[in-house]
Amino acid sequence: MMRRIRFGMVLLAVAQLLVGCSSVYNQKWKRAAVQTEKGVVGRWEGSWLSAVNQHTGKLKCIVSETSTEEYDFHYWARWSVFSWTYHLKLPIEEIDTVTTFSGTKNLGKLAGGAFEFDGKVEGDEFEARYNSKFDRGQFEMSRVRD
Repeated sequence: MMRRIRFGMVLLAVAQLLVGCSSVYNQKWKRAAVQTEKGVVGRWEGSWLSAVNQHTGKLKCIVSETSTEEYDFHYWARWSVFSWTYHLKLPIEEIDTVTTFSGTKNLGKLAGGAFEFDGKVEGDEFEARYNSKFDRGQFEMSRVRD
């Protein structure tokens, strides 16, 4: 009986954590609607797809400039009933109308370890690829305009 109670408490704590993360991200998403859209900066929405197992889900990203050399890519992703957020701080390169970016981030053991990312933004289209020890796939998003 005690095991069930402990399991229920852990499950409740995890659910509260997941809802809390989504709530914070949703607030940031709404605030980002008024930020200036230039190049890669702005709100993006689309999907991700794993090339390994064909899992897919909804994907959002808020990109903001943190310095003249680095940008914050704040992702929110969903798979089935699970959602999570993570940040990537990446340098970008702008050539004519194309913005490119690449970098590496360790998302922790439970999320698959170290991931390599590279991608580009051209106009209102955002394309990226990811690769890790256990998974690889792509992101496809479009700029969100209110």
